[in-house]
Amino acid sequence: MFDDEIDAQVDDRMDDQADTQIDAAEATIPPSPDHGVARRFAEFDDEALTAEVARVGAQVAAGQARLVELAAEADRRVIWANWEARSLAEWLSWLTGMAPRNSRDHALVADRLDDFPATHAALCSGVISFDQARAIASTEAPEHDHKLAELAQQTTAGQLQRVVRAYRKVRAVGATDDANAAHERRYLNYFFDDRCFELHGRLAPEDGAVVATALDRARDRLFRSSSSDQAAAVPHECRLAWDSPEQLRADALVSVAEAWLAEHKTSSRANPYEVIVHVDADALRCDAPGARCEIDGAGSIAPETARRMTCDSALVGLIEYDGEALSIGRRSQRVTHALRRALEARDQTCCFPGCANEARLDAHHI
Repeated sequence: MFDDEIDAQVDDRMDDQADTQIDAAEATIPPSPDHGVARRFAEFDDEALTAEVARVGAQVAAGQARLVELAAEADRRVIWANWEARSLAEWLSWLTGMAPRNSRDHALVADRLDDFPATHAALCSGVISFDQARAIASTEAPEHDHKLAELAQQTTAGQLQRVVRAYRKVRAVGATDDANAAHERRYLNYFFDDRCFELHGRLAPEDGAVVATALDRARDRLFRSSSSDQAAAVPHECRLAWDSPEQLRADALVSVAEAWLAEHKTSSRANPYEVIVHVDADALRCDAPGARCEIDGAGSIAPETARRMTCDSALVGLIEYDGEALSIGRRSQRVTHALRRALEARDQTCCFPGCANEARLDAHHI
């Protein structure tokens, strides 16, 4: 009952304030920028100029609401991947010229439009600003959507932001028992099954936030197409089928693991964190049937996967007969350190379309 009354009050207030702002000034702004600002608005008295600022501000808010709606639909369709962007925010920044932080804010609001209908309606009506809508969306508390939308109409964006910060602090008080229980419920299981690796787990919110942040940043640095050299020949619609949000998160997890291993090498034993691939030369050359091609401890893989993995990997030649090793060669690199330095000096960044990565690059991408 209480929520219904608030809904009605919010709707009435939105309608009244929108009508007031839209009808406040009837003067037409000269379209030509050839004249100085002072001359263009010479006929405006202070009251008319104030009303015009309010009217245009409402139009800007309504325009941003439209932009956020379009961004939400573009994200639903994953259109940004079609342009080789790595996220909705990056695509918005490139397409509209927004600063990265501003585009991230638009992506945040777009992601939560359906959760905050009252805030969405207020932004569309121009009775609250985009900054106020962003502050409300950042609360992650859709149950207070109507109250916050009404409050936003009576406060500035700065005041609303302080209210939001205070709300977060209050919500956190007395949550110690819940936090301890969440910590006790943590677990992680992983295993190989039917040529796949499955991973299941649960973390406390604060630990999950660390993992999510790492995965999100890794995801944003991943390429928008397959990491194989054949990706350039694959139509965009096929790449979209590969690069769903879930698949990007999986790729990001692998990227984070690879980065950790690269930064924590030890000298106590040679490459203790190696992933060892056994592959017959015939499998690499011509996909010979029956040729050995497998990851040590994880099972068989496709020859094309082995070829991709050996791009920057160390190779050890082994001659064997009837299962017996006759000769083991020296460790070598297809892409030596000197060759990699030459590639990096020449290209400095990834040469794959739409990718601006400068670190941890595969040799075939520079």
